[in-house]
Amino acid sequence: MINLEDIYERCACVMYHAEQEPNAYTAAQIAACDSMLAVIDTTRLRQAELADSITAAWKVMMEAFPDHAEFREIDEQLTSAAHTSAHTSITEDEKLSASVNLQEEIQMLTQPLTTEEGFLNPACMAELEGAIADMPRPHDRLRGDPEWDDARGQWTTPKDIVGAFAMWACRQSPYGVPDGLENVCKYLYACLKRIVEWPTAGMRECSLCEINKWLYEILYDQGVAEFDAWNRCKVGDTPNFMVTSRYDGTPDPDRDFIDLDALLRNVCIQLRNERRNNARPHR
Repeated sequence: MINLEDIYERCACVMYHAEQEPNAYTAAQIAACDSMLAVIDTTRLRQAELADSITAAWKVMMEAFPDHAEFREIDEQLTSAAHTSAHTSITEDEKLSASVNLQEEIQMLTQPLTTEEGFLNPACMAELEGAIADMPRPHDRLRGDPEWDDARGQWTTPKDIVGAFAMWACRQSPYGVPDGLENVCKYLYACLKRIVEWPTAGMRECSLCEINKWLYEILYDQGVAEFDAWNRCKVGDTPNFMVTSRYDGTPDPDRDFIDLDALLRNVCIQLRNERRNNARPHR
């Protein structure tokens, strides 16, 4: 079953690559992804089944990306899910509404985002901060998801994990390469070798939930000073959270930081995407 998170993530990847390589995608493709992201964000905020808006945005996506393998794969699975659900002929307009669950444990904020004067509402910020703090970690939230919680056939080495970690630390760092990266990578590699058994030629079958749990147990709030420092601004106070968009431009790196929760999740998403690619038939 394909859900909105899968579509959102792949659209976000397109937008990220478009920023890195301006000529990689057409204006129509960028606009289609931007529209789809906006519709999904609206769905999350309003906790509403915006089936018509999502379906319209998906049609634009498929028109803009007729040959994109991953988007085409989603479209085929949505079609299959819709047919299975209704046991009859399903139109394009019914695909997403038949297969996408839009009510996945969404908790609504009770306070308005801004004050009447147009400033950020401190009460809303406090509520949002609490909601973020209470969010379950990926290895708890995704337990039971076959793609995340099934280790069978998913052979992994410590170098696979550390390599994905190093890549995403650099991608998320405001400086390109975060201070102490080599030391943190060496520490992570040594801990993985020590606390996990790698019985088959230095490999083992690992689920993504297991890997995410190891990362948290080794690095997160464990007193690893160089890793913890990535989450602090070098100049001024570090905010509890920061709201940014692709339109904000490049922030001052000394007043920016790495979201460590996002980093540990991105490591697993990187490994998941590699597993998907390896499982796909290659010509």
